[in-house]
Amino acid sequence: MNTRWKKQEAPRRSIRWIRAGIQPVCGLFFCLFLFVLLVVLMELFRYHTSVLYLEDALAASGLAAAVVDLEEYGISHTIRIRDGEESYGKYVQALQDNLCLDEHWNSGKEQLIAGNVRMERFIIYTVNGQECYSRERDEIGHWHLQQFPEAGMYAPNGQAVEETAIYGEVSFEVQGLWGIRLRAQKGVLVDVCD
Repeated sequence: MNTRWKKQEAPRRSIRWIRAGIQPVCGLFFCLFLFVLLVVLMELFRYHTSVLYLEDALAASGLAAAVVDLEEYGISHTIRIRDGEESYGKYVQALQDNLCLDEHWNSGKEQLIAGNVRMERFIIYTVNGQECYSRERDEIGHWHLQQFPEAGMYAPNGQAVEETAIYGEVSFEVQGLWGIRLRAQKGVLVDVCD
């Protein structure tokens, strides 16, 4: 019979030797995937924290800007913001205080807001019975009046305006990992009701 063939056969490799080579590669791949996932989650958490911080500051500034005409409210029980410039001035001052901005609108909290903060929009919505209109201040300082149907006013962020309200929107930069900067916008509508 053919006994020579069996003696010249190449030695077989054990399955353990092959498995020992795959385990470190799989472990390294898993560690690298976990590291990338953690970095992405940390960046998302940083952006989420910045947005929450800015949302709170915008809401507090909107409440500070709600300068209601008390004489009008005492006579007719309607809430009306008569002086738009005074309201805008209080909004800007409160926003600078809430975000720790200097005179050039740069933030002192670089971890949350990096760089310059810009005022994008400031709108005062007035709702009194059948009277629904908005006043928007542009960059130059002019006010633009716009009439609306009784049930058809929406803020730029999509919220329905049902009461007299103030909408403020700012844009800001957030610094990510490795020095990447992203410009974001956030707007908040604050209802002024009795």
